[in-house]
Amino acid sequence: MPSAEGNAATQGASYASMKVQELKDLLSQR
Repeated sequence: MPSAEGNAATQGASYASMKVQELKDLLSQR
C-alpha cells in the first residue's frame, strides 16, 4: 500500500503530464 506522499507524487505527475498534453494540443491548434 503506497504512502500518502507517494500517492500525492503519483497524482502530481499524472496531473502534470495531463497539463503538458493540453498545452501541446493548444499549441498544435495555432
